[in-house]
Amino acid sequence: MEKSFAFRITGMFLVAAWLMLFSCQDPITVGNDLLDDNRIDLGMTDTVSLRTYTIPAGRFVTHDPALDPGTYFLGSMSDNLYGKTTAELILSCYMPTGKFPDYGAETNLKFDSLVLVLTYDTLGTYAASSALQKLDVFRLDTSYRWNDTFYSDVNMKVFQGPVGSLTSVVRPKDSVTVTNHITRKSEKLLPQLRIRLNDDFGKSLIENFGAAKNDTVFGEFLKGFKITSSSPEGKSFLFGLDLSDAAMLNASSNKLVMYYNVASGDSTLRKAYAYSIGPATINRLVQERTGSIVENFINNQSLGDSLSFVQSLGGTRTVVDLSSVRNLEGWKINKAELDVTVAVLNEPGSNYKLTPALAARYPDANGKLLFISDISQALATTGNLYTVIGGQLKSSGGVNKYNLNITNHIKRIIADRSLNTQIQLTVIPEAETPYRMALCGARHKSNPLKLIITYTK
Repeated sequence: MEKSFAFRITGMFLVAAWLMLFSCQDPITVGNDLLDDNRIDLGMTDTVSLRTYTIPAGRFVTHDPALDPGTYFLGSMSDNLYGKTTAELILSCYMPTGKFPDYGAETNLKFDSLVLVLTYDTLGTYAASSALQKLDVFRLDTSYRWNDTFYSDVNMKVFQGPVGSLTSVVRPKDSVTVTNHITRKSEKLLPQLRIRLNDDFGKSLIENFGAAKNDTVFGEFLKGFKITSSSPEGKSFLFGLDLSDAAMLNASSNKLVMYYNVASGDSTLRKAYAYSIGPATINRLVQERTGSIVENFINNQSLGDSLSFVQSLGGTRTVVDLSSVRNLEGWKINKAELDVTVAVLNEPGSNYKLTPALAARYPDANGKLLFISDISQALATTGNLYTVIGGQLKSSGGVNKYNLNITNHIKRIIADRSLNTQIQLTVIPEAETPYRMALCGARHKSNPLKLIITYTK
């Protein structure tokens, strides 16, 4: 990061020095003995009129065949401030290439158990580090293709009644100890969720070995699962599962494991077969805001100018209207920075961990939400947007702030009258982080959201 910043440090230092030595509106004389009346009018303003308000985030992509998001969520969060967020998981199974089960060739086969094993994301918990959860696994009654794109509002049909259930304290950071089916020895494994499915369902899978000819036939027999997780105690708890490509290579997790025994003379051979998970895993996110405080702020500009809200996982976004920037035509913009302060509330649900970073997007002519050019250029050139735009959380004296460099986007708004002047502040990445927070709006009494512009006239 320091290397990426190096080319900017000198210029930032010079600007800072100028601002310390001269008032905002005072002209600066450059080479007076050489250029006579040539003067640079350097200034800074934070009085550009802005408007802010809250909008629903709407649906978003939770499975893109070209991307590997990694983290998926289960559970729910509920409070009077934001309402309720529920996360469900949809996944499929397939047979590893060249490793088909040999159930049909076995004689004296006896089913033991069928276990769904998923890797925890140890950093993906929110609201609590552990909690009692009731998990239900439903069998899908509809097929889906891994190379299709799916959104957070997807709702696939399932057969009535779960094929597996578990009520247990979920501890995503704790390793688990199991008895190895084959060796009968105790093993300590990485943190993982293990749900034993119903024996009747497990036996039906092992008895229908004809479905294991290929993935097409198998996919018609077992279309996939939907998993739900809720709190019997009504407590807020979201936990993450690591279903990234890298995690799928972990031999001890992210699989559906069939355990069985085969009688051979006077002995018993213990065997296991592991179906792989994926490659299409989908998060279904449901937002229920009825009766919540946030509901009153949605699309309400009069309230939004005081407070606005940002929530990932299909929650809310903060709109910042930059229309007044068009009045700066003729100014040379050296830097434009959005100064955003986190609001301090006393409401339950306002004390969650803050998002490490904010990003800014804008709707194009077709309504598609794009990253502002400052972000897209940063990603294209450095691969790390923070090295250019900032946007990271900074805390000082009990005040939490985000400062976003939106210089290029402001220049585009001034130059291109067809460009939408509204930007949306979002959590990044929006689909893999469960953060939520209130922001001070553009007319907040003590810490208003501001656009700080350094310019040359």
